[in-house]
Amino acid sequence: MKFAVEKIRSAGNDKIILTERGTTFGYQDLVVDYRNIPWMKNHRVPVVMDCTHSLQQPNQPGGITGGDPQMIGTIAMAAIATGADGYL
Repeated sequence: MKFAVEKIRSAGNDKIILTERGTTFGYQDLVVDYRNIPWMKNHRVPVVMDCTHSLQQPNQPGGITGGDPQMIGTIAMAAIATGADGYL
């Protein structure tokens, strides 16, 4: 995200927020690597967690993306515990 932040700043915009959203690992689930939150905070911008996106379950057999909403609170608390400035 370093280069993205630098590009936005070079255009004169200092209103930057980075978002952790999860990564697909091919198990029909998104997985959050919470190390990303402190790494992104190193760029001195707020970092928020997109809880609902990170719980998506893409590539389901029926062709419709699923989810795991009962885990929203857990994802949100873990994000705050690892230094996120907020969540959505």
